[in-house]
Amino acid sequence: MAGKRAPGGGRKPQGRFSGLSGTPVNLRMPTHLRNQLVAAAADSGNSLTQEVLDRLQWSLDKDRELDRDPASYSLSYLLGEVIRNAKATVRPRKWRSDPFAWSVVRLTFDKILDALAPPGEIKLPSPEEDRPRDFTGMMSRWPNYPARYGDTPEQVADFLSRTIMFIYENHETMPLAEGGAPRAHALKYGMADASRNLAIKKQEKGR
Repeated sequence: MAGKRAPGGGRKPQGRFSGLSGTPVNLRMPTHLRNQLVAAAADSGNSLTQEVLDRLQWSLDKDRELDRDPASYSLSYLLGEVIRNAKATVRPRKWRSDPFAWSVVRLTFDKILDALAPPGEIKLPSPEEDRPRDFTGMMSRWPNYPARYGDTPEQVADFLSRTIMFIYENHETMPLAEGGAPRAHALKYGMADASRNLAIKKQEKGR
C-alpha cells in the first residue's frame, strides 16, 4: 500500500503561477470544457492548474483593457465582421491568401472608418504627446526603433506602421527584462501569435 505523501511532496507547479499559496478552490466544470483545457495544457506544456490560471488572468486583463478603451474593442469587432463576410466571397479559398478577399477587407474597412470618422478639424498633437510612453526605453533596447511620430496624419501613420511591422518582424529578438512589465510580455507573445497566424502557408498560395 502506498504511503501517505509527505507535506510538500508531489509534482511541483511550473509556469508563471508556480509560487502558489492560499486556500485551494474546488471547481466543478462540464466534461467537454475540462477536456478542452486538458488539450490546451498539453499544447502549451502547462499543468491543468497553470492553464486555468493563465486563461483566467488573460480574461481579467482583457476586461481591464476593455474598461479602459471600449471603442477600440468595438472597432476590432467590426473588423472581424468585415473579415467574416469577406470570407464568404471567396469560399472555399482562404481569405488571408486570396488577393480578391484581401482587397475586399481593406476597402470595406476603409469605408467603415470613413463613416465613423469624428467631426472637426485635424490638429497637430503637442510635442509631449508625440512619443510612445516608453520611447527612451525602446530606443535603448532597439537602436533601430523608429525615431518619432510625425507632423501630419500621414506621417504618424507611416511611423506607426513601421513601428508595428518592426516589432512584428523582430519579436523573436525583443528583449524582456526579468519580471518586466506585463505589457511587454503581452506584446512579445501577441506578436509571435500574429506572425504565426498571419503567415501565408505554401499550400494556400494561389488558392
